[in-house]
Order: sequence, then structure tokens, then C-alpha cells
Amino acid sequence: MCGLAGIWHIRAYKHLCSQVQSMNGTLRRRGPDDDGIWTSSDHCLALAHRRLSIVDLTNAGAQPMVSSSGRTVIVLNGEVYNHIELRAELKSAGVLFRGHSDTEVVLEAIEHWGLERALSRFVGMFALAIWCVCTRRLFLVRDRFGVKPLYYKYLPSEKLLFASQLQAFEAIGEVRGVENECLRAYLKYGYVPGEKSIYKGIYRLMPGTYACFRPDGGGRPVLETVQRYWGLPDIGENAQVDNDPGAISERLELLLEESVRLRLIADVPVGLFLSGGVDSALVAAMAQKANVRELRTFTIGFSEPGWPDESERAARIARHLGATHTSWTPNTEDIRQTANTLPQILDEPFADPSIIPTCLVSQLARRDVTVALSGDGGDEGFLGYGRYSFAPAALRRYGWLGKPGASWAIRPMECMADGLDHLSPRMARRFHAATSLARASANVDSFYNWSVAARDGTYCLRPELRCQAGLSSISSDAPSLRELNRRDINQYLPDDILYKVDRASMAVSLEAREPLLDHRLVEYGWSLPAHRKIDKNGVGKLPLRTVLAKHLPSDVLAEPKRGFGAPVSDWIRGPLREWARLYCDYSDGYTDDRSVRRLYEACTSGSAPTQVSSLLWRILVFRAWHAERAGKVAI
Repeated sequence: MCGLAGIWHIRAYKHLCSQVQSMNGTLRRRGPDDDGIWTSSDHCLALAHRRLSIVDLTNAGAQPMVSSSGRTVIVLNGEVYNHIELRAELKSAGVLFRGHSDTEVVLEAIEHWGLERALSRFVGMFALAIWCVCTRRLFLVRDRFGVKPLYYKYLPSEKLLFASQLQAFEAIGEVRGVENECLRAYLKYGYVPGEKSIYKGIYRLMPGTYACFRPDGGGRPVLETVQRYWGLPDIGENAQVDNDPGAISERLELLLEESVRLRLIADVPVGLFLSGGVDSALVAAMAQKANVRELRTFTIGFSEPGWPDESERAARIARHLGATHTSWTPNTEDIRQTANTLPQILDEPFADPSIIPTCLVSQLARRDVTVALSGDGGDEGFLGYGRYSFAPAALRRYGWLGKPGASWAIRPMECMADGLDHLSPRMARRFHAATSLARASANVDSFYNWSVAARDGTYCLRPELRCQAGLSSISSDAPSLRELNRRDINQYLPDDILYKVDRASMAVSLEAREPLLDHRLVEYGWSLPAHRKIDKNGVGKLPLRTVLAKHLPSDVLAEPKRGFGAPVSDWIRGPLREWARLYCDYSDGYTDDRSVRRLYEACTSGSAPTQVSSLLWRILVFRAWHAERAGKVAI
């Protein structure tokens, strides 16, 4: 796990090294062990790298790295776990190696096989930049699921900048204000989704994608192509797959064993996050099966009544597996301190409140290990979220109302619901739910927003920003369970779950690995029919639970998972009340002060529903993020 940055700018040759050094300096937490810079012979391109040493701790693994032929240069953030197998294959083809790092294998594989063939062979998480000296092509690449981040700013025929985090662009004055479209999306979801970043003109390279830049006649960068090299639409749609539960369980366990085994390979201590749920327990069970020398697990709990706490369940799982378990119950001061550090950790506003417990468990693990395995990805890969059960059922019952020609029935139902509000609230709620779904079922975008309870927070923006156009990309695809799952994998997973884990772990220089996001495992899960992933009671992750039942006693499995969530309403009224008041009184120039004050008063009085407190939390996090940068960058 590392950080990378780069600049291609022919007019900046006098200041190229100092600028890329400034960018690289902001990535120190991502790579505290070493740093390096490489510049092209014409001083128009610079690549920079910060290293967190995981595999091959010697200088042979240092970056930027030049291939043995001298024709290719690479900077890489992440890990390719099957590098030992690939190294053996490349050696048999005559490729010479100087060290044993996975970066060198990636570099030589791309030079020997070509980019696309090499990418198809990599099993791992990575963001990389690779410069081909002979063809003068620069490739930016991001892994299949977007585990590792990569941002870029491209001004056609002028300059290209790229980095692992947005702070690198801030450091050299390359930000030009908040993208209003993304701010509205952030208020809806609690994170910034899609290709655009929160800053105008700075983009994310999308998961499973590479971009190629070439020089024009004057040596300035020109975008040649953006190519998707992997994606869910390309796999599993019509494949003949296992339909027998026994065969599914057997195949799945083999894939899980291999995935966890590969991710235990490191030259530094490795541990596991253990939340008490199916996914992290399954990763721990597979690690034990791999005969790891010492299985170390980490969890945090909460002592306050009503707050989600699975520390005792996690401890029971750890004892059964023979793990060396460490548990920590943070106090309210720990929560306050973590909330205060979020604006430095987060390069974009991010309001998933579980970022706080994720930061805390990362701090705990980093005391003893440098790598931690997590259970992220199981819900997306095997239909674990509750919406995968209720959304299709709701579509079957009410979805016909959203079809062309059926809209005539919606308005009478809305009037009926309004009339029943006082006579029969329960019946009124059913009619309101039906009409809400009817309007949402016109396309997959609306249906997805309905299923995740996304709410428009535009009314909390300043009046002059409310009328501007929102996100323009509206899919015409019909809503379905598969499309809902696809949207989670393409949007929620990279932009919320993986963003959270990356920033929280990298804040303490901890490498987080996700065994359940091995692409071979996800492809297998994607190919299975829904009834093999959701049981008759509507509970998802059926094949994962079946495998786990072989390794844990039934009394542990029977306990319901409470989640690794965070009680936002309690925090705003309790340990974070002063923090909330501070940012309620802060004016950011984007959100409406009067609307925010009303939200704050409703939440602190205890009268606000969950959706209101969630919206307030999103606004407060944005204001904290903005306040950290006000006066430093152009926002």
C-alpha cells in the first residue's frame, strides 16, 4: 500500500521536481517508509511514489521502478497477490528479476505480455501509472473494483496531473472550487459518486479502467483512449453454473481458501478485522485453515446503551478459532478526537458515520500489524443487504404502476393515502409506500435511490444553487434485482465502502486487504441465481453462511448481526454536541445557514427522525471538510 503522484507538463520543467515533491509530501501517511521521484529525459514528465514496505523490504522494491530493459517505468499503489506464480511463469520465458517485490512482477509482466493481457492475469488491488519510454505512452490503471484510488486532472494539450488523493492537487494550487453537481449528489448519498470528484475539473479513474495518454507534436499530453478492461456485464450473464447447493459450497470454499491464502503473503505482520458478522468470521476461519503462524484479530465495541456492540461475539469467534484477539472499547473522548481528525483524513466530504469506528479499529490493529484483512465485499458479492430481499418483492407488488400507461392510477392512490392519514395511518403508509415505489420504478436510477432511501437535500443549499441542473446521467434500464446489485458494486462499493476503508487504514499507514473481492470469487457469485444466494426467509449470503457453518458452532451463527454502524443521533446530542454546534454556526458559502439551524435544533431536541439526523450529519461533515481548507485552497 503506497501513494503515487505525477505531472506531465512541458512548460513546468523548471519546477517539475519541486511540484511533484510537494504532491508526494501530502501522501506521507500512505507510504512512510520511503519516497522517490523519476523524471523523463526531456524533464516534461515526473513520477513520484511514497512507499509502505510490505513485500521485499529492501531497496530492490523501491519505486519509481525501471524495468530491466530500461524501456518501462512504473509507480504502483497496492498489491498483486499472485505475483509468485506470475514470476515463475515470466522466469521460464527468460525474464530476469533483481528482487522479489510484486511491483517488479507487474512491471515486467506488462512489458513482456502487453498491458491488457497482463491486467487479465493480475489478482489484486492496485492503482498504477506506467510510462513506456519507446512509444512515449503513459497509462493510468485502476483495479477492477476500485479498492485503490486514482485521481487525475487533464487540460487537453497542456498538462496532466494525477495522484492517489486530492490533497496532492491542493498542495500545488490545482483546485478550482467545489463541483455543485457533486455536492448535491453528496447530500443525497453521503458520499460523492461516479467519475467526478468534489473539485471542479478533477476526476476519478473508474474501477476496471485504464487511460492512455500520448504526446502531440509539441510534446504535450493528449488523451488517446479510456478503456474498460473488466466489468460485470461481461461475465456470468448466460454461463452454465453450479445449481446444486453442495457443489456451490464446495466450489466457494476452494475459492475462499485461495483468496485468503494469497492475501496472507507479506514480509510484515498480518492481522484481521473481526466485527462478529459472517464476512469477517469467514475470512478468519479461512485464515485459520491456511495454518497461519499466529492468527491475530482486532475489534472495537461501544459501552453506551443502545449503541451497536459486537465485541463479545467477535471474542467468542476468535476463541473458537484459536486467534490472538485484541478488543478495545473507545470512550467518548476517542470518538471526539477521531471526528476532529476526519477533515485531514478525508480528501472529499464523506458522511458514512462508520468511518469513525473504522478509523478506531485501524488504529488498534496498527499497534501490532502492518496488514489487516477485512470482510468487505460479501454483501455486494452474495446479496447480503436487506434491500435485495424487499426491493424485488415490492416491485412484484407495486412495480406495474411505474410502467408506461399505468401512471393514471398513481394520483388517485396519492389522494387516497392523504385521506387515510388520520383515519387509518397504517393503511395510509401502505398507499404512500406504493405510490413512492410506483414513481421510482420507471428506471433503475430512481429505483436504486428508493431502495437505499436516498433523499434529496437540495433544499439545504443556498437558493442560488438549488435550481442548477443535477446529475444528468439517467439510465433507461428497467429496475431489477440484478441491476440493483450491479449499481451497488459499481457505485456504493467503490465510492463508499472502499473509500472508507482506504482512508481510515491509510491514515495510520495500515494496508487493508479484501479477500471477498477477489474477482474470481465475485464472478462466481455473480453467476449464481438469486435463489442460491437468498434463502426462503429472505436472508442473503446463503452460500457464505453455508461454508461458515462448517467452521463455527451453531449457537454463534444463530446470533443476529447488529452491524458495524454508528448512532449519529446519539452522537450529535452527546459526545459530538459541541462539534456539531461549531459547524452548525460555520458558514461555508454553499449550504443554507437557516435550514441547517432548523435541522440542528430538531436533532438536538430529540424530535428528528433518522433521515433528518443523517442529512444534518452530512452537512456538518461537509462544513468540517470545507473549514479545514478555507483560506488554503480555492474552494
